[in-house]
Amino acid sequence: MGGAHISDDASSPATAPAPLSIPPPKLSPGVASSSSSPPPPSSPRSSIGSSSTAPSFADQLDISIISALATNVRQRTTGETHLCTTNPSYEVGSRNVVWFIAFDDGQEWVLRVPILKWCSLLEERMKSDLLAVNLIRKGTTIPIPEVHDYSVTTDNSIGRPYILLSRARGKQLAKLWFDPEWFTDEKRRNVFRSLAKNLLQFKSLEFPAIGELCQGDEVDSITIAPLLPSLDEIDRQAGPESLRTFTGPYNSTHTYLLGEIDKCLSKAYDKYERGSLALLRLFASSIPNPKFDGPPFVLTLPDFNYHNIFVDDEGNVTDFIDWDETTTLPRELGYARYPSWITRDWDPSLYAYHFPAEQEDSPETLQEFRDEYLAIVAELDPESAELTKTSHVMEAIGIAISTSFLRGNILSKLREYLFGNNNDFGSILEEQVHKGEWIRTLPQQVSGM
Repeated sequence: MGGAHISDDASSPATAPAPLSIPPPKLSPGVASSSSSPPPPSSPRSSIGSSSTAPSFADQLDISIISALATNVRQRTTGETHLCTTNPSYEVGSRNVVWFIAFDDGQEWVLRVPILKWCSLLEERMKSDLLAVNLIRKGTTIPIPEVHDYSVTTDNSIGRPYILLSRARGKQLAKLWFDPEWFTDEKRRNVFRSLAKNLLQFKSLEFPAIGELCQGDEVDSITIAPLLPSLDEIDRQAGPESLRTFTGPYNSTHTYLLGEIDKCLSKAYDKYERGSLALLRLFASSIPNPKFDGPPFVLTLPDFNYHNIFVDDEGNVTDFIDWDETTTLPRELGYARYPSWITRDWDPSLYAYHFPAEQEDSPETLQEFRDEYLAIVAELDPESAELTKTSHVMEAIGIAISTSFLRGNILSKLREYLFGNNNDFGSILEEQVHKGEWIRTLPQQVSGM
């Protein structure tokens, strides 16, 4: 792919096509710029070696190096000299190890170090995420911890890539949502209203295609590049990067969904997986609203979960964290979507309401919460509410595309959504799709994948 052409094809070789050049996105007026600089222009690099897995490199890292780095960065960026200490008890997440840093004047920072073995794809992923955070901080008032320093290579005092940023303010919403001493109707409404107000600001950052953000060759220029493999894909694929695939950029929601499904079809190993993907392709072709099929496309919080949201005592959002894998997306998967913890019932394999040991809201309560959130969005922006109303269905389709072991139960939900509770027709459709000619016209498994 070259020039400004936007691909509708499912996938392409790992030598990624030329990105789509676009003018700088429209920014909200009167918003102060972040002090952090955007990442350097993207360029191909060879694989970079790394240390071992998280516990090993974390235990071996001298925390005095972290403290020295934080002190030097603060002095360099603010001209102030403050001593700091690093808590030796780090936390290990699914993708990062985190250390907490406390300065003598009360400021708190965090060092995030990726766990995965470092390679050029992860370097490009990190550059794109940092560029997105910088754009959001410059173009909106959405609260995001400030990035003070970063390295996208292992050539630094830590010996691994890292991001040094302010610690999130407030309390993690996940620790409050099921706390009867905190949770009230008023605080829940405050949470929903604060979330909606913040997310609707993403309307001020518009893009012409679905893909990765990439720094252009000129100052303030941005390109939309093909979608990188997900972190899960990079983690699973032990083979050479030459076998990895890129998709997009996409110029519509339909071509995006179908292109990503076709990418999965090209890797499907048996007829059952192909059959489920073929059925998902039928649903993805018919469910999205054609009125909103094209641009603009938007940025959003990649994982809209209450683990990544911090609030004050009244429920007002104080910070959004975890911007790994930020891309441009359709609006119904962006600012117009429901918070993911009130759509839990649309992911039946992980929805644990019927297990007493788990903290889950009932299906009826989740629907009440969606109705309440929708009413708030409708009050703030009626057009966006039209997208919000069915955004949980789009979210379910996205999960079914990316996560094969969740796909079957989500397909059951989609059949019920389309054909009602008595979905015999949907079951017959799933059985018969294996026997038709159409499935044989879909992408086949690619040799060497």
